[in-house]
Amino acid sequence: MGDAPTENPGTLEVPVPNVGDLDRARLTDMLRDSGALSAGQAVERVVTGPRMRAGAMGAVHPMTLEYSAGVQLPTALVYKRTRPDLKFDALEVRFYRELARELPAGIAPRCLAARHDEKLGQYFLLLEDLGQTHQCLLGRELPPIGPERVGQAVDALATLHAARFEGQLLGFGERANDPAATTRRSLPWLREHYPRVRRRLGERLQEREDALYRRYLELRSPELVRRLEARRGFALLHGDPHVGNVLFPREGTAEGAMLIDWGIYRMGPCTWDLAFHLLWTDPACWSRETSAGLLRRYHQGLLERGVADYPYARCEDDFRHALLDGLRTPLSQLAASHVPDDVAFGAHTAVMVLIDAWDRAELL
Repeated sequence: MGDAPTENPGTLEVPVPNVGDLDRARLTDMLRDSGALSAGQAVERVVTGPRMRAGAMGAVHPMTLEYSAGVQLPTALVYKRTRPDLKFDALEVRFYRELARELPAGIAPRCLAARHDEKLGQYFLLLEDLGQTHQCLLGRELPPIGPERVGQAVDALATLHAARFEGQLLGFGERANDPAATTRRSLPWLREHYPRVRRRLGERLQEREDALYRRYLELRSPELVRRLEARRGFALLHGDPHVGNVLFPREGTAEGAMLIDWGIYRMGPCTWDLAFHLLWTDPACWSRETSAGLLRRYHQGLLERGVADYPYARCEDDFRHALLDGLRTPLSQLAASHVPDDVAFGAHTAVMVLIDAWDRAELL
């Protein structure tokens, strides 16, 4: 993304405006502040649409802009602003300002302006609207995505991981660069909150599943930390590549899948993203045969994008461990209060099927 704007700190009157406050003058200031507009250029007209995406962390609104003569910028944009009742770090803003331009084109939307206010713990993003070429396939009325669409997401993950394979994120803090340290803290927290997990699952929790969760929480930490400290097969992870954070290409376009919502990216075992993505797909993707085919496609994608010294045997072994460590996803979601039941229950069901398909319980 070489055309991403260079940060210009500037002084916006309101650092993180609400969508209703985005008039021509304020949008002009935002785009000049980011370097997307020069001093003589301006936004001439703005039309803001109703909220199109609402997640646990914020909301997205579409807007259409018209510019002064000579401006070559997208006219269809989306404005993302974080929830005002929560506080956020600057990781997503830093992604678009510092990392996105180093990644291959087409892996993330183009960002025209971004700002984080440290005092408020709030930020905004002004992104190109990709609705003409891409679509989100998450919704209660939509069926889970099957192997063909998952393959498109796998290609996007391979592109992302190959771009920063076995590198580091120096200057981004411990959470982004040292998963061993964060794991040492997270597993005791999960052990402490496991009673809540059991209560939420209720009769859904089978005796053997309860035993697997307990064995994982009691026994996994030393081996997991050892593998993380070795930094084996590490790459830049999206961190949250569920189906709702993937924009799939519309029929008839030559585009590939794109990834959005870059709030928890970090370095880690590359197969973690792949194992996580499978948790909210069609059950057809959970079989040993289908998931192994997707893994081979992913590994081939890494090789084609320049990754060396990562043979398939290593990749498969890492994937097997990633499936087992996928137990942390339903554990953390069920221990939290803000994750809907259907999301957490879905992750619980999928990870148990995948672990059985790959015989991963034997690791404990």
